[in-house]
Amino acid sequence: FRSRKTGTIFNSVMSFLEQLAAARQNVKHVEVNKPKTPALEDVTAIQDKSLDINIEKWIDELQEHTFETQFFSLSIEDGQFFIDAYDELVLKKKSMLSPELEAKKQQLVERLSLTIEFVKGDA
Repeated sequence: FRSRKTGTIFNSVMSFLEQLAAARQNVKHVEVNKPKTPALEDVTAIQDKSLDINIEKWIDELQEHTFETQFFSLSIEDGQFFIDAYDELVLKKKSMLSPELEAKKQQLVERLSLTIEFVKGDA
């Protein structure tokens, strides 16, 4: 048993599905072109341009007008530590770092402490 309202809704849905099926027949396949990989010269030009604004290029000009500056280098392994620590503490919601990551953190803290002590004049 179908009421008029149910029949009307059913007919509307069927009509919509038929229109959808008809429209699907007219869909054209479109290929998406991947962006070109920039040439090495382009990458080098971009890097040179961005290096011009890095602090290493202009810190000497400001040295007498600003506080003592000491650079602290981070290696690829240091960067990987930050990624792994984020993964454990944020994504996996662990309350503590694994012993291996804790050891890496301590090494990083010790290196950073030496830099801070140097800047403070304690070294």
